[in-house]
Amino acid sequence: EVSREGDDSEEVITVTEIEKSSGLIKDRPEEAQVFSFAQVLTAMFGSFAHGGNDVSNAIGPLIGLWILATTGEVNSKSSTPIWILVYGGIGISVGLWAWGRRVIETVGEDLTTITPSSGVAIEIGS
Repeated sequence: EVSREGDDSEEVITVTEIEKSSGLIKDRPEEAQVFSFAQVLTAMFGSFAHGGNDVSNAIGPLIGLWILATTGEVNSKSSTPIWILVYGGIGISVGLWAWGRRVIETVGEDLTTITPSSGVAIEIGS
């Protein structure tokens, strides 16, 4: 937020409002067309990579408990059953279906405005 020191007015101008009014966050139409396609590609690859990591983070404790319950050992070399991986994938999918739109709106619009060119840069950087 930007405020004026020594000014008695209560007006507070956010950086987003300044960017919108100055036109700094707009892509030219030909740039938007190219970067829109690139953003779809980078989003697909990024979501696959992040999704795989999210599933492993979500079901890691469950797998640990399952191995402990079935083998009775903490340090076991047993393999992870496919049904637990499927269970984790379904859980992530249901969560995305239920809350995904709201999360995307918050990140993509409420926090900052993301244009196709900035979206590609964000996705490549992550």
